[in-house]
Amino acid sequence: MAVRGNNRTKRRQDIFGLTSAEVLTGVPASKLGLPGDEVFFDPQFWLEKLSDRLNQEWAEARLAGDDEATAIRATNVAVVTAHLVVGTPTPERLYRIVQMSNRRDHVHPPLEFVPNDRGRALGRSVLGMYVARGVLDEKESQVLSGLAPVSELSIAAEDATVSELRDLRSMMILRELFPTDPHKKLLIRRALSESPPSQLSSPEINRRARAWSALTSESYPAPWNPRIAEVFNAGSVRAGLHFSGRPLRELLNAADKDDDAFEELVAYRAAHWLAAFDIIDADRGSLAGQKTDDDDGAKAARVRRTVKNHLNALRNNRVMAVAVLRELARAMDEGDRRPVRVSRSGALLIEEMSTAWFDREFPKDSGKRRPKVPAPRPSGSASDAARNDTGGTEPSTQLFTQHAWREQPGTGAALSSLPVLSPPAGEGASPAMGVSAGTGASVSGAAGPWPAAPTFEEQVGAAADLTRQLLELAERVEASLTAVSAAAAKAGIDRPLAGEAGAEAARNLARTLPSVRTMRDTVEDLGGRTGPYGS
Repeated sequence: MAVRGNNRTKRRQDIFGLTSAEVLTGVPASKLGLPGDEVFFDPQFWLEKLSDRLNQEWAEARLAGDDEATAIRATNVAVVTAHLVVGTPTPERLYRIVQMSNRRDHVHPPLEFVPNDRGRALGRSVLGMYVARGVLDEKESQVLSGLAPVSELSIAAEDATVSELRDLRSMMILRELFPTDPHKKLLIRRALSESPPSQLSSPEINRRARAWSALTSESYPAPWNPRIAEVFNAGSVRAGLHFSGRPLRELLNAADKDDDAFEELVAYRAAHWLAAFDIIDADRGSLAGQKTDDDDGAKAARVRRTVKNHLNALRNNRVMAVAVLRELARAMDEGDRRPVRVSRSGALLIEEMSTAWFDREFPKDSGKRRPKVPAPRPSGSASDAARNDTGGTEPSTQLFTQHAWREQPGTGAALSSLPVLSPPAGEGASPAMGVSAGTGASVSGAAGPWPAAPTFEEQVGAAADLTRQLLELAERVEASLTAVSAAAAKAGIDRPLAGEAGAEAARNLARTLPSVRTMRDTVEDLGGRTGPYGS
């Protein structure tokens, strides 16, 4: 089935009314326009008869003007030149060349290829282009493509374990599919027919992630759904993925104390490791009819959750998460045995890990949002006065937003005029804090420190406020340009912006548009969607 042009041949046979089995074992007389039930095995005979029948049908169809006749359709089938290769010193290179010619059929599937096959074909196409352009070593490409063992890499340690070899290959593939090198960015963009880096969309990024996941799974006993790797945000990977490149052994040893090591394990390893042992899977939509085994052998309903939610649950329970990751690595090193559960303190237990156990210990709601905080009120409002009259029994709910710490352009609102946090009643306010107890009023001349860092809710509010200001500013710019156009038309000036001011305006807009596109993709990745009709 891996013959070049095989699918075209099958479609040609469909038009002729033949099957591959008949070509091999004999063609019935009825398909050759002959009477009787005889089956003809000699291709020198039945090919001539089939040709005579099609030629006769073609002539009749031309006279009748029938463009849908079988013979007319058969002449429209594309013909390709056959390439016969007899012997080659580099069969892997020949295999990749043949795959490159069929890349589009694998990536854009009109055929019945499974997702892992499509992802692997896409990844190998990228690696093949790197080799052809001299930016990737041939041996390294063979290892990353799955055609050579990982131990043949020059950077592989002699005492590397199974999990370390698998991780080395996976991270190298990830680096090639999300490169930071400008030349490789251009090559992968050409290989995958993608948008420019500033306009790289989530579907294009997910396609690369699926290729990474599909190639990674070749190092494991069984593949998983490659959609398990769709965890990257467009805004964070357009410039390529930056990670430390530290060995897996070092990351696992330092994960309980080193924040960067822990995040690198969760972001780039956890999903694949959990999927390899069938503990998590990609979200497939409704799970109403899907069940999983619980501790007592009973069937328990599965929890519908995304891969990102699984990873966030690991981040919210670091002690157990580190213990789980270390146990998964040990299980791989010990013959891919089933991993055992861990306790809340990180100790190993006896029972094996399962989906139900993971959903219980790392629940879906572990990363739920904080409750909403009341919006800030203007300083000096009636509610503030009433609160101050009662002696200040409650801390002020007036909040800072990050962008409000500095003077806003065009508003004249200086930092000294912004409201400040009032301390609870009974607690004296230090002069260094710049507030007077119970009143919330600024202390004149106090040189206190900046306010505390904003909370998550404040940052979200600040982002929404800034985008609103951006919209208002864009509307003002549009109105200004419209006014310039109207004034120029009235004065009879054809190109009012032909001078340096117009050139500067054009440069500013050219620099602004890519940033706006990037911000839009980032907002959508973070869940900021408009209504079904764009409202």
